[in-house]
Amino acid sequence: LYDDGRNANARPSVISYNACMKAYARCAANGAEDAPDRAEELLQHMKNTGINADRITYTTLIDCYAKAATTRPGAAVRAEEILRDMTHLYAVSGNDAIRPDYLSYSAVIGAWARTATPDAASRANSLLVQMEALHAAGADGGISLAPSTVTYNSVLNAFARSGHPDAAQQAWELLIKMQTLSKLEDRNVKCDTITFSTVIDAIAKTRADPERAEELFFRMEKQYEDTGDESFRPNSISLSSAVNAWAKSDRPDAASRALSFLDKAERIAYLRPNAIVYSTLLECLAKSRSRSAAKAAEDVLVRMERLYREGKKEARPDAAAYANLINAYTKSGHPNTTRRAMDLLNEAERQYSNGNEAMKPTLLLYSAVLQALAKSATIEGAENAEALLRRKLYFRSRPKMTTVCFNAVIDAHARSGGPDAAEKAEAILDEMVRRFEQGDIEVKPSVRSFNAVCLAWKNTKNDAKAPKRAEAVLKKMNDMYRASGDTSYKPDICTINTIIGSWSNMGTKEAAEKAMAFLLYAEGRQAVGDETMFPDRITFRTCVEAWAKSGDETALKKAMEVAKRMEASP
Repeated sequence: LYDDGRNANARPSVISYNACMKAYARCAANGAEDAPDRAEELLQHMKNTGINADRITYTTLIDCYAKAATTRPGAAVRAEEILRDMTHLYAVSGNDAIRPDYLSYSAVIGAWARTATPDAASRANSLLVQMEALHAAGADGGISLAPSTVTYNSVLNAFARSGHPDAAQQAWELLIKMQTLSKLEDRNVKCDTITFSTVIDAIAKTRADPERAEELFFRMEKQYEDTGDESFRPNSISLSSAVNAWAKSDRPDAASRALSFLDKAERIAYLRPNAIVYSTLLECLAKSRSRSAAKAAEDVLVRMERLYREGKKEARPDAAAYANLINAYTKSGHPNTTRRAMDLLNEAERQYSNGNEAMKPTLLLYSAVLQALAKSATIEGAENAEALLRRKLYFRSRPKMTTVCFNAVIDAHARSGGPDAAEKAEAILDEMVRRFEQGDIEVKPSVRSFNAVCLAWKNTKNDAKAPKRAEAVLKKMNDMYRASGDTSYKPDICTINTIIGSWSNMGTKEAAEKAMAFLLYAEGRQAVGDETMFPDRITFRTCVEAWAKSGDETALKKAMEVAKRMEASP
């Protein structure tokens, strides 16, 4: 109306534009990929029509990028550029209306916290330090630059997401600083549930100190009990993170400590552990590889089912719980693994078909079943694995098979000892290559794919062609690597060891010499700095075995020479 000259009073104001900018920020939060671009266009339109953008305009534009930072490359960089533009404009004009405040800085920190780049945490922390310095120097000028609880929590989140080895310690030190600031009346800083939960998450993700994670959880619980302040109340997220700290710790007693921790947490009346918490506990049991892990995991499933029957719907078992239960069977070496895996898969599919959305079979569940079948090392297990692969490929309602699933089926054939296992394994690899070349990136072959086929040929008995077929797989890897430069096709020492083992199985002098040729090849690659080709104990030991099986009169001397090479190897 204003542009057409029909209503002079209809000219949009900065308030109108800011409202539209906020709408774009909400769109970005809901996944609209072009929202930041549209918001930028809006800012440019303001400039073109002579409307002065203010602090709210720029901060909302930053927030738009922050909300898109999880999926949009470069969003955090652009958010920080806008902050610098605000700072420059204020320095030039002295106009307080565009002077950045703590919300402007916090929005940029939030963008870095959502960004999965190696420097994201350090960039977020650098901005926090800058805010603290400006506030301490009294540079606020009536506009608050003091970081708030939200600001600090965003930096904690950046540390937790970073995966940096020092992330847990950095998060812990920031927590201590927040606790100190919370005692100052003039600072709007308070450690809350998000604070503690994020520090616990940082501990879990860096495999740091699970006792400290557990201590923080119960510190939250005590503060809530002592004060009644809801902002300290532990929830299922903090509980799951604390259990995950044990699951990720690689401690030999992790499973028993996680069980003990959850037993204590379940006694807290207001806490209601959900399926994620129990699935994390099941994952911890699976990682333990204990002979009793399968039984303990079954007990957890029984507990979930009992709680669900008692009306605690959040504890209802789901597909992830079934997958982790299967993994517990597989990794514990339980003799009933394959039968239990298939029973759980069939039960999940039955429940899903009857309307239980929580049991919708996921890639994680199918992968767990395939791994269980592969580890059975039987012909039946391999046949069932390939049948499941084919069944999945042609049922649209099921998640699509990926490289991991194809690799599991190749591995199943490689371990099965079947008379035509290697042929079947290589046929699946060829299918992966073909599908990938046709554009299916989710089944891209990996080094593991090729190595599993080499293993299948190594495990083929009484077949003089087996070593050469394994060598042909190596040639295929090298050809694809040289043509593409893609290191996911590059042979490694595992490839070489498997081929040496294949020649060793032949039990002849010629085969032993072939094995030695591959050892020399690996040593040559090592000499030029190829770290993926450094010979290991398996390389040397398999060459010794090749000479021991060869029947050659010089075999002992040759084996001793290999042993000396191993001693001299870096």
